[in-house]
Amino acid sequence: MRICLITPVALLLAGLGASAAVAADTRRDCQSWASASGPAQAAIANRRGSEHLLTKAHKLAEATPGASESLYRSSDIQRLCRSY
Repeated sequence: MRICLITPVALLLAGLGASAAVAADTRRDCQSWASASGPAQAAIANRRGSEHLLTKAHKLAEATPGASESLYRSSDIQRLCRSY
C-alpha cells in the first residue's frame, strides 16, 4: 500500500491560499468600514462580524437591509480590523 503525500500538501497549500484571500477581503472591508458611515458602515460591520463569529450586541438581533446600526459593537469591529 502506498501513502500519497501530495494530496495533504496540496490541501495545505490550497488552504493557505484561501486564508490569504479572506485576509485580503477583511483588510479591504476594514478600510471601507473606517471611511463609511450610516447604513454602509453597518452593512460592512454586520458582514465582518458574522463571518468572524463576533458576539452580537443584542443576543438574538437580526440584520435588516438599510439598517443604520450594526449588530456588533464598534469596539469589536475595531479590534478585528487591528489584527488585519
